[in-house]
Formats: sequence, C-alpha cells, structure tokens
Amino acid sequence: MIGDGNNLSHTMSEEELNEVKTTLKSIGTKMPFLINLTDDDVLGMNKISDGDKVFIADCMSEAKEAEALLPPYFKIGEIQKDNTLNDQLYEVEDMLFEMYQHVRRNRMLAADEAYSGVSTFYSLIKTAATSKNNIAAAVAMFKRLQGYHLKKVDAAKAKKRKAEAEKVVAEAQRANEKAVVNN
Repeated sequence: MIGDGNNLSHTMSEEELNEVKTTLKSIGTKMPFLINLTDDDVLGMNKISDGDKVFIADCMSEAKEAEALLPPYFKIGEIQKDNTLNDQLYEVEDMLFEMYQHVRRNRMLAADEAYSGVSTFYSLIKTAATSKNNIAAAVAMFKRLQGYHLKKVDAAKAKKRKAEAEKVVAEAQRANEKAVVNN
C-alpha cells in the first residue's frame, strides 16, 4: 500500500461513469478519419524511428523545389498532410497514454486497497473462527471464504498452465517457420 489508510475513498455514480464514457466516445467522433487497422496491417507498416522523421523532414523541404521534376500524379501535398497528421496524432497519443497510465495506476491502487481490506477481513473472520469461543457463524463464514479462495487458486493455476502450453505451441510454430525458411 502506498500510504497509511485508504488513499482512495470514492466511487463514481452511474451518471458520472456514463458521462466519462460518453466523453471518451466523443473523442472518437472528433477524429472521423481514423481507420480500423488489423494487427496484420500494422505488421506490414514501416517502423519509423527518429532518423526516419529527419529524413521525412529533409525530403519535404526539398520537395518544394522539385515539383517540376515529379509526375503530375505524385501529390506532395498528401505526403505533407500525412506528416502533419502524424505529428498531431503523436501529441494526442502522448496525452492519451498519460491519461491511461494515470487511470490504470489508480485502478490498481483501488484494487490493492480493496484486497488489503478483504485480507484484513479474512484474518479477522479466521481469528473469530479459530478462537476458543469459535463462533458458529464465523466458522461457517471462514469455510465459505476458504472455498472461494481455493477456487481462485485453482483457476490461477489453470490459467498459468494454459499460458505455459500456449507458449510451448508458439515456440514450436516459430521453430517450424524457421525450419521452412532455412530449407
């Protein structure tokens, strides 16, 4: 936990949550030009580095003098639009990423605080169930809580085993692809 006590003590009303969602959705309507790209589309794109950005800028400055040398179908204005949009979307992406990190970290803090709270609750119920006075209601509640916890542990183990199996399959696929390329 980050500090003493509970750092977050707030929930959003249904109206507040819907307002945030509506605002986020409205951001998309401000950018109707966005295209839904698949992972395959992205894999086929050039990986642009800082050096490539300098190259683009250098070519754009030379292009002003080269219009007479270019075929009429080659539209340098379209390249300039793409380059400007890249710069603009980079700024938006940076702001969204900062917001994402802020929201994610606070979500993690809220989950951490909730887990810390229920861990204390679990310990108190366990103490009540295992004390000399072992209260019947506490014993029954503790057994139910243990059952929930065991289901969670089993699910986590199953998820881990599945992830390990998927990793083995992916490694085998990469080895097969490499073998095909080498042959």
